[in-house]
Amino acid sequence: MLTRYAMRMVSSLVLTRILFPEAFGLAATVGLVVAAIEMCSDLGIRQALTQHPEGGTRTYLNTAWTLAIVRSLGVCAVIILCAKPAAAFFQEPALFSIIIVSSVGVVVTGFTHPDILLWSRNLQQNRITTWEVLSDLVRI
Repeated sequence: MLTRYAMRMVSSLVLTRILFPEAFGLAATVGLVVAAIEMCSDLGIRQALTQHPEGGTRTYLNTAWTLAIVRSLGVCAVIILCAKPAAAFFQEPALFSIIIVSSVGVVVTGFTHPDILLWSRNLQQNRITTWEVLSDLVRI
């Protein structure tokens, strides 16, 4: 966990050096909009698979994967619908296109294989940490 926070801090510091202040502000605003919409639509799939007695069966995993994909497509659609109002609210026309482009990342995240969720259920912390660190590296 400490590694992930350190990587995020380093990436933020690098972005502050690379981007001019207005662009860094746009990136932060896009992150705010996308994160707010994603948090409001969390279905608790990870928790359900971890806690349900049959959460490790292939049927549950396939259902969870389908729900995650459908959710990500729905969240992407909501983000796209909110792009214009968000750009108007923040009085920044450039936000519209940036938010739309960033919504693609939500769809990609929805296709994460459900076996990764089993690692939490089976307490495979090494795999979870490796996956999260690699994901953060790709995100940077």
